[in-house]
Amino acid sequence: ELNIPLRWYFRKETTELSANVHVCEKGNPDVDLFLLFRDYLRTHADAREDYTALKHYLIAQEYMHERESGSMPKYTFAKEPFIQKILKMKILIKIFKILF
Repeated sequence: ELNIPLRWYFRKETTELSANVHVCEKGNPDVDLFLLFRDYLRTHADAREDYTALKHYLIAQEYMHERESGSMPKYTFAKEPFIQKILKMKILIKIFKILF
């Protein structure tokens, strides 16, 4: 997906169900970051609501729907600053816990 090595994205949509599946190859070093972000959203309702609001805002922008090779890179890249902010904070907290 979007030239991210060792990672694939699949989408299945029917009238009853819509599902997105991200698959990572064994040994992908980014898996820990994906899980760190997922776990943070699961345990922090405020961040989860902010991320949901961001996604709804972005998808409402017509230009975000432009597709390249089956993906929407503008939409994906527009979410990156939010994701990076959470990951940087979580990594700093982990380092702090190790040091102190």
